[in-house]
Amino acid sequence: MLAATLDHAWAKDFCVNFAHSLWERKKDSPGLAKLYQAHQPMLQRLDATYAEIVEISPDTLLRDFGTATLRKHLLVRRYLEEALSIKVSQSSREDAADRDRIKVKLAEHGGKPWGPLLKEYASWLDGLDISTRTRRLYIATAATFCAEIKIGPSGWTENQAQRHLLRHPGAYSNLLRFVGFCSEVRGWKAVIPPQSRILNIRTKTPATVVRLRKLLDMVNAEGPEHVQDSVLCRVLALSFGLTIAKMRSIPRENFTSDGNGLKFKVGSDSVEIPTGLLAIAQAYLQRMAA
Repeated sequence: MLAATLDHAWAKDFCVNFAHSLWERKKDSPGLAKLYQAHQPMLQRLDATYAEIVEISPDTLLRDFGTATLRKHLLVRRYLEEALSIKVSQSSREDAADRDRIKVKLAEHGGKPWGPLLKEYASWLDGLDISTRTRRLYIATAATFCAEIKIGPSGWTENQAQRHLLRHPGAYSNLLRFVGFCSEVRGWKAVIPPQSRILNIRTKTPATVVRLRKLLDMVNAEGPEHVQDSVLCRVLALSFGLTIAKMRSIPRENFTSDGNGLKFKVGSDSVEIPTGLLAIAQAYLQRMAA
């Protein structure tokens, strides 16, 4: 019945032969009819797309149907390979999938102010001797960069690039290609900080940790019982992510001991004081009681 609705003789034969092939392989399957029906749309699209069987090739299948459709109708694709020796290789499918992802990415940003810039960048990359996968990665990196910094008509500042790369350090190499495009084609003063600077900033010890170490050195040098009250308070505040004012506002009765350790309440939260800070917390409590 399906074959009778198709326009081309080759498609009618293919439709019937595909049905026979399924029957031979899965005749005992109770869901065979539904399985065949699930592939009817693909058979109809093949008939509508190709007037002659010689028009079908791996390249035309990928161009006209894309990897998602060929993956969905895997049995039809396999029968094309078996009956017509039309095999879509893994590398070809991967290449087509990357092309599809590029189209999706450009469409996703098409309505944004930087959409035309990305489209121009994609066209520029087409002229380079690089793989489709590499082009996809370059475009994805550039799209994320443009979206995060809200790139304007004259480019970006070095500080904007630095903030972005601190969040995405792995994007550095891919972003260099976009920087080159903007300099060469757009004539912008497109700059990004040296990669060594990004690495230095990321590996630099946080300022809070540096301050806490200095305070602990003071406590160790003078002893918890002799160091200034403010030092004890600051150590506890920095250790638990509180402001100095918040730490000072916690009343003494909020500190409780269960015999094994010491806890204090901040609002509805109960915070356990680690062993390394017990002597400092106890000295702080003694100062509060004095």
